[in-house]
Amino acid sequence: MHTVFPIFRGLMAVVACVGLACCASTASPKAEGGLWRLVSAADEKIDPQAAEYTIQLKDGHLSGGSGVNRYTGAYRMGKDQSLAVGPTIASTRMAGPRPLMDAEAAFLDLLTRVASYSVRDRRLILHGEDGSALLTFVSERVAR
Repeated sequence: MHTVFPIFRGLMAVVACVGLACCASTASPKAEGGLWRLVSAADEKIDPQAAEYTIQLKDGHLSGGSGVNRYTGAYRMGKDQSLAVGPTIASTRMAGPRPLMDAEAAFLDLLTRVASYSVRDRRLILHGEDGSALLTFVSERVAR
């Protein structure tokens, strides 16, 4: 009986470590480096279910899908979670249905109005000057 108890304690320690490792792997990702998929937008023209809107931030370069086309540009990220996109965003020039083209223009406009960001609950939230949420993305690793 005395030899079983130390083995049991050792087993419990292993189980606790595995549990902590699992919890650690569900922590929110950082804004940079991952692919994010849009789940909501401040402009009602943008329907995240109607087309694919994505963003990827890496080393001062952003890119993604804007509904119909692909876009690319520069960004500056501050330690205070400030985020400035642009000054310009380049995009491919494929044509699509008018509602999707209008939504794409609205999406790209919101991107240029971003002033800060936050990452919470595996979501990347891009905020405007007034702090309101302009675009909310979810990590693609969670979405699929």
